[in-house]
Amino acid sequence: MAQVPREQRVPKKTETLVVQHQVAAVATADGVDANVRNSEKGAIQIVGTFVGTIVFEATIDGTTFTAIAGRDVANADQSGGAAVSTATAPGMFFFNNLAGVLFVRARISVYTSGTIDIWGSFWS
Repeated sequence: MAQVPREQRVPKKTETLVVQHQVAAVATADGVDANVRNSEKGAIQIVGTFVGTIVFEATIDGTTFTAIAGRDVANADQSGGAAVSTATAPGMFFFNNLAGVLFVRARISVYTSGTIDIWGSFWS
């Protein structure tokens, strides 16, 4: 089994961690896991022109990932609006409760065409 790429450095409680989850992706992929051990909040930005689905996921055991919901910043402020666990278009999504989470990722679960870049920023 191939090892999952991960951002290994654990950020200090006061610093922001920036991770590129997907780089010019042109297929389904788990992407890079962000080590959010000392983070309480985060944002994930999806850019590119593509047809596909991205799933926001987190794990507390480092192995089993579960979908998590974030808020689409374009449709509401950081605390309002409908929470979503998937995205099918470029956008920015805010996550305001990551306490206790070990890793976060933005997995491309469906890919049809185009190129996808995904960045994450996490802080306390």
